[in-house]
Amino acid sequence: MLCRDRDRGIRARRRIEREIVDARLCDETLDASDLEAVRRVGARLAEGPVDGLFHNAGVLPDALRRTPQGLEICFATHAAGPHCLTRLLAPALPRSRDARVVFHASVGMYTKRLETDDWNWTQRPHDGVAAYAETKRAQVELAALFPAPRACGCVRDVDSSRVGGHPGPPRLATALSQAHAAGFAHGGERRRHSDLYPHDGSGRDRERRVHF
Repeated sequence: MLCRDRDRGIRARRRIEREIVDARLCDETLDASDLEAVRRVGARLAEGPVDGLFHNAGVLPDALRRTPQGLEICFATHAAGPHCLTRLLAPALPRSRDARVVFHASVGMYTKRLETDDWNWTQRPHDGVAAYAETKRAQVELAALFPAPRACGCVRDVDSSRVGGHPGPPRLATALSQAHAAGFAHGGERRRHSDLYPHDGSGRDRERRVHF
């Protein structure tokens, strides 16, 4: 368990251990937005097998904040840090028989297109909600850039390799229909949407992956 706040991480670990008797957990402090810390922890964890990697770190700032590396905090937390850690752990994933990588995105990404011009918020007035939505979308889009499961030695089954998706609100289908009806679009054009983005590294990925 890689947790930004050590005390909260310890409490979460103890709660899990109370509920799952045979759970074997260890906690470590890591701020996913700090790339130097990510590289340091990732290099150490890459020495052993990694069965699963679940990226759950999130932040919604009320003002512009930057990391020691100069990255906007949402971009660093949701995109740069998780993808850096996944790259670093790539050698460890094939050592598992059923390695999985999951990016915990957000339904908020449906309100924004992928931002490629000013992703680091150097030209626009900062908007925390917009930054959150844009980087959650970037998180899912970047998941498609990882090597094919066979190439990195992981299982071939697309559902057990790498996935980016969001948990959705209680009434997901209704919410997405309303969002689509409201005209949230990429480049002004309405398109279909999906709450799950599976990728297996083949040409079929892009055919199945639908987005704004």
